[in-house]
Amino acid sequence: MSPGDASQAARRPAPRRRARLAWAAGAAAVTAVALAIWLLISGGGGRGGLPPEPQVDPAGPAASPAARRVGRPPGRPVRVSIDVGHPGPTVPGDFIGLSFEPRNLPTLAALARRGNLVELLRALGPGLLRFGGVSGDKQTAWVGERARRASWATYAIGASDLRGLAELASRAGWRVLLSVNLGHYDPAAAAQEISAARRALGGELAAVAIGNEPDAYVPQRLRSPPWDYRAYRAQADAYLAAIRSVAPGIRVAAPDASSGVPPLRWVGEEAASGHPALLTDHFYPSSSCGYKPVVSDLLSPVTRRIGASMVERLAAISRAAHTPLRVDETNSISCHGQPGVSNSFASSLWALDYLSRAMRAGLGGVNLHDLILQPLSYSPIAGTRAQVAAGALNAEPVFYALLVARQLEGGRFLPIGVTPAANSLSASAALVSRGRLQVLLVDYDEPGTAPRAVHLGVPARFFGGTVLRLRARSPAATTGVTLGGRPVGADGRWRPAGRLPGLYGPPGGLSVGLAPSSAALVTLYPRR
Repeated sequence: MSPGDASQAARRPAPRRRARLAWAAGAAAVTAVALAIWLLISGGGGRGGLPPEPQVDPAGPAASPAARRVGRPPGRPVRVSIDVGHPGPTVPGDFIGLSFEPRNLPTLAALARRGNLVELLRALGPGLLRFGGVSGDKQTAWVGERARRASWATYAIGASDLRGLAELASRAGWRVLLSVNLGHYDPAAAAQEISAARRALGGELAAVAIGNEPDAYVPQRLRSPPWDYRAYRAQADAYLAAIRSVAPGIRVAAPDASSGVPPLRWVGEEAASGHPALLTDHFYPSSSCGYKPVVSDLLSPVTRRIGASMVERLAAISRAAHTPLRVDETNSISCHGQPGVSNSFASSLWALDYLSRAMRAGLGGVNLHDLILQPLSYSPIAGTRAQVAAGALNAEPVFYALLVARQLEGGRFLPIGVTPAANSLSASAALVSRGRLQVLLVDYDEPGTAPRAVHLGVPARFFGGTVLRLRARSPAATTGVTLGGRPVGADGRWRPAGRLPGLYGPPGGLSVGLAPSSAALVTLYPRR
């Protein structure tokens, strides 16, 4: 063969290679036709429409015979670049938690063996049940054996209630953070309560807290001026001495300071002088005291920035003290929430961003506060008095955010970049078990806005995955929320509606559509 013939042969595809090229051209044509049909069906990727997605088994794309490559979804393009080489600290396995008022402890303890509470907790767990709140200092008293309830108390907790709580915690796989009453000063009663709690709960008693928001005792009329951290510390030490005389080695969570920047001084002082096993603080980005928040407030980038700033401040205190810090009481709107806002789907979108930021910052956990008998407040789990008595609790919209966020427990968050920057899009990513990569996307645009086409900048080893979508009719919807196409069942259990939608593409070419006012958790699988 002459040099010229050799050159021509090198440029001419071999028969097998020609066959592959012909197949690829045909596949590209089929994909183009399929995409055109999608665009036609979905209105050309217009305002709010997304094309259908291929279905895969929940076990992952590698297990699905339906795996196939698809074109990029229509919509406004945005790129999320993920740096998998610099993972952060591991998110605790019990990061997700709930917080209840002490006055509701007997009610919840009675549901250990009936109703759907155990299944609702199992859907989120393992987690941390915190009992604390203003009712613990103002309205609820410990009542020992053959003792009478104090005259100032409206509610009482007894040994049988703690035994019921222990059964609830054991069956659900949760632990308990229990607050004792400091508002009405009685170290002996607190010691009796914690002694009974330790006997009942054993290792499921994670820690004890002394009082609720002691920095606010003067405006709450529980103390008279002068009242400061030093005065609190002296009384808390007296409580600890009494408690540890009957429950040696008990772990302490403190100071349970109120929401806002000024109370952070108490958190810092507690870290420096109290040396608790767990630092605690409260946070609400908005309030219905003197103001009526609206749905757009929860979706506002200002609200997200307030949350981000507080999370970073708390994380800095935790790092400096080398002590884990948990926001053990938090939610969207203080003062019992705002009906139609804090119990709307907007609260779920807000919570996803807030929880993911807290995880990424390295906090030890977050407990969403729950007013179990006030379904119009901000409660994740709630019902009318009759429903609660029957154990028929409802999973409210913000509960679905907890269902999504729990998928990220045990993960390590990663640095990301979003281009072009968008105030109405929140994105985060974490490496989780078995080398998988999870990407959480939350869109805050109004319904009717054009969808986004989110391109995921990830290493080529991630060849495809699944998409778990969180949806409702609108941010203002208080019912009709679905995760993976299905609501939480009346029995408290949740599972996706069949196989999860699949996500496939060429190496480095994975994209997912994101509708306005919705969220998606994308799970990407590495090549084996």
